[in-house]
Amino acid sequence: MTTTRRLVLSTVGISLLLQHAETDERGILNQSANLQTMPEHETMLKTIMERARTTLQSSNLRLIRRRSAELNGLYALYQGQLSSNRHDIHLLVSSDTVLGQACVNLVADHLRGHNLIAQPIIPKKLTTATSDAFESGIKDLIHQCAEIIPGYTEQGYEVVFNLVGGFKALQGYLNTIGMFYADSILYLFENDDAEPLFIPRLPISIDREALTPYAVALARMAEADAFVPLSELGSLQRTLYEPCDQQALISQWGLLTWQQVRQDLLGGQLLPFPKLRYEPGFIRDYNNTHIAEHRVRLQRQLAVISAELLESDGNVAKLKSHGGIQYDNYVNKKIGNLPIGHFRISGDRRVSCIAHDGGLTLRHFGEHAYVNDNP
Repeated sequence: MTTTRRLVLSTVGISLLLQHAETDERGILNQSANLQTMPEHETMLKTIMERARTTLQSSNLRLIRRRSAELNGLYALYQGQLSSNRHDIHLLVSSDTVLGQACVNLVADHLRGHNLIAQPIIPKKLTTATSDAFESGIKDLIHQCAEIIPGYTEQGYEVVFNLVGGFKALQGYLNTIGMFYADSILYLFENDDAEPLFIPRLPISIDREALTPYAVALARMAEADAFVPLSELGSLQRTLYEPCDQQALISQWGLLTWQQVRQDLLGGQLLPFPKLRYEPGFIRDYNNTHIAEHRVRLQRQLAVISAELLESDGNVAKLKSHGGIQYDNYVNKKIGNLPIGHFRISGDRRVSCIAHDGGLTLRHFGEHAYVNDNP
């Protein structure tokens, strides 16, 4: 038993269902692989799931490993003893489909039955129905990796990507994502008694200085999923964005790269986002903020607000309807004839501002009480 706590990310396919389906049922499952629902075959699916659940609740370890590729990888990782380290955390990534969710829940239940912590991750739109849907799903997965994994790494967890299960397109992307987030990637050869093969992380270095001139454009693309004019990207490496007419969206590799440099680029100097102006008091508040994460959260929100104002041609109503911004005006607080507004950064931090001339002038930034008392 290892004493090192692990965070194990496993790709989950639909092999568990296919292995418990009759020949005609298997054909239906393959045809339904990208569907969100399959009401006409709901009874059939429940029957197959019960067969799979019976196998997973049995004591026949060899059968379980043959029927589930992802569990085969995990049993290899733990040398046949899933309960050998109950402090480990398991992330289970599946497609955003009815079959993917069925399988990931079966696998999660099996792990929980061994007193392990299992959390399904189902990236939005992650299917192979269309290239657009798949690319959108991969971006959502990259966002979730960036939000979840670094915190465990900081706590000393060893991060292992188990890519034995899942569909090949997802495995391909997670090979690359794993080079940024995993300490090792687990594979198995195709035989019953295969020993786990661990591929260590490659030493990848990103040229942050080359990205610094494009921090404002990258932030809007990555944090707001917004288009930016190609003219703002200059000589930025082409693999980091996807051109569309005279505009661009961030690519999967651009988003993955951004997640590695975001802390540095947003935790430093205050960036000049379009449609936003900064009063001396706001700049002073920012410079007096010494916790890097507070600066990063602020500038991530400013990137979103900037993108929303650009898209709406400065219409503040768009900010009021955005649940993550929660823009509103103070009651009976004005500068001249202009009401003073405010918006949310995090649970206890706010920004006060004035809306005029198609943009926002930011006045103060800090804890809720400080901004409310001094808007």
